[in-house]
Amino acid sequence: MIVLGIDTSGILGGVALARGERLIGETRCDARAAASERILSQIDRLQRDLGLPRQELARIGVAIGPGSFTGLRVGLGTAQGLAMGLDLPICPVSSLAARIHAMGIEGLGILWATAQRRGELFCGIGAWSAGRYHALWPE
Repeated sequence: MIVLGIDTSGILGGVALARGERLIGETRCDARAAASERILSQIDRLQRDLGLPRQELARIGVAIGPGSFTGLRVGLGTAQGLAMGLDLPICPVSSLAARIHAMGIEGLGILWATAQRRGELFCGIGAWSAGRYHALWPE
């Protein structure tokens, strides 16, 4: 199963493709610099570079925040448009849960804080155990 991931919630955004739990490709960009103009071309380029036609996509994962309101709108709108056009399900993913999961630490509580634009700070405490994310303090 091939999953397309879209994250435009923070200053550094990007797209990724995974087969099962294995990352097979990713691109990143400065989300402050017109992510809305780049996101579809990033997805297209990544699929072409990997030789994966759109028909092989099984679902779309998209970051739902916390994060920049405009950035989240770009990511969610892109995911919704692709999902409708390709008849794929969307899987919403907490930005903080994804970052904590990426650290690969099972069973240990982690405080994650990230500074955004205009002095905003997003934070949460969570842990991965038994293959699931558990929020210990809400985002």
